Amino acid sequence: MLPSDYARIGWTQGNLAIDEDGHEVEGDDPTALAWCLDGAIQAAYSSSPSFDRSAMFDSVERVLAERGELPAEPVSADGHTRAAGRWNDEEGRAQREVVAVLETAERRMGLR
Repeated sequence: MLPSDYARIGWTQGNLAIDEDGHEVEGDDPTALAWCLDGAIQAAYSSSPSFDRSAMFDSVERVLAERGELPAEPVSADGHTRAAGRWNDEEGRAQREVVAVLETAERRMGLR
């Protein structure tokens, strides 16, 4: 599965992933039912180690930059160091936006 597939199944903010009780788990945890953008990339990597997670983050950040939505702060208040994670957790962000950005990044990488 690709990152957009995970985010389409279930999406969250503020955690890499959550289980059915809403508890935070790692993106690659088999009990995860919803993923943030970073967690979805982690889950895709875990299910297919040949998946290039670094290239995916770079592709996502290029898409966000082109949309004029790449966060400029070096680290957010909650400790995110990747711009994609900060973008995912911005107030007002919607699941459909995250899925769309992931799908665009995947297409550009030739994965879709």
